[in-house]
Amino acid sequence: MNRRILAVLLACLIAAPIPASAGQIYVPATIESLTVAGQTIGDLIYADSTSSFTRLADVATGNALISGGVGAAPSWGKVGLTTHVSGTLAYGSGGTGATSYATANCLVRAQASAFDCSTLVYDGTNVTLNSGQLILTENGTNIVLKGSTGRGIFMNGTVYGVSDGTPMIAWSFGNGAQIFRAAAPLSWAPSTDPTATPDLSIYRTSAGRAQITNGTQGTFRDLDLRTSYWNGASGETASCTNATTTVNAVNLAATITATSLIPAGSVVSSVVTRVTTGFNGTLTSHTIGDGTTANLFGNNVAITANTTSDLTNHLATFKPTLYTAATNVVMTAVAGTYGATGTIRVTVFYCTATAPTS
Repeated sequence: MNRRILAVLLACLIAAPIPASAGQIYVPATIESLTVAGQTIGDLIYADSTSSFTRLADVATGNALISGGVGAAPSWGKVGLTTHVSGTLAYGSGGTGATSYATANCLVRAQASAFDCSTLVYDGTNVTLNSGQLILTENGTNIVLKGSTGRGIFMNGTVYGVSDGTPMIAWSFGNGAQIFRAAAPLSWAPSTDPTATPDLSIYRTSAGRAQITNGTQGTFRDLDLRTSYWNGASGETASCTNATTTVNAVNLAATITATSLIPAGSVVSSVVTRVTTGFNGTLTSHTIGDGTTANLFGNNVAITANTTSDLTNHLATFKPTLYTAATNVVMTAVAGTYGATGTIRVTVFYCTATAPTS
């Protein structure tokens, strides 16, 4: 064959397209672009049949390419959380990190790195906090707030309740609280006492003492767990309590005194002492009395540290005694005088009473 004719045939074979297999379209390597009618920037080209292409027009931002299934055209759209997402979205990615919770009816709360629902639970009737430490419920007539066994509830404000059919109101004001029982609502200004006489009032004074009353509004008595207190229907009262102080040695003194430790109008049942710091000086012991009878509460009591005196040291003739005026408790040195060192704690136990007010 003529060499020139052979060269032409080879050139034609090289330039001709290679037949494609079934379902394929062959694009020669020398083709640099594929054009579909109407295309624009951002469009996607996809096969719409076994032998042709078409385009998927671009859409607004925020859409995702979604498969239409095998043999179907794709489309743009939003990702459906119930149809297109699998797995559990982690807490750090804005999810809960859980597909279920161990406690039914819980109200989910966020923590530093996870959600939990064990703290607050609503079962359709009760709202329960911290596994029963606080329960809010409705009993058909009233909303009830209660704590678990052994726990109290602190309120700062007005609380309405029912006790034996009588409305109850607890009101806190500043450092105190009052409890009322009334057939009709009580009224008051927020900064003043309620316009009614409380059944019980408790108040903490600026000095840090607790006071209590169940009588006239605004009238308080010191509340001391060491005090027994009785209140009569006509305003009469009686109480038993104690008064205590410490007395230091006075150098070369024959006596040292707890001044007016016995209150006026009190009935003294006993006077007890404890030497907290031993006494020096020339005395060998001391007596304890009321300034009239030097050894009424103790005779020849030792003066060393931690020595105590009590009812067993009182004179055998001692009996509960009424003191109409404030009275001293006097320690008197025996066979000498006090030195510069020594301290004694003196405590008086006594009762008082007041007359009816009406």
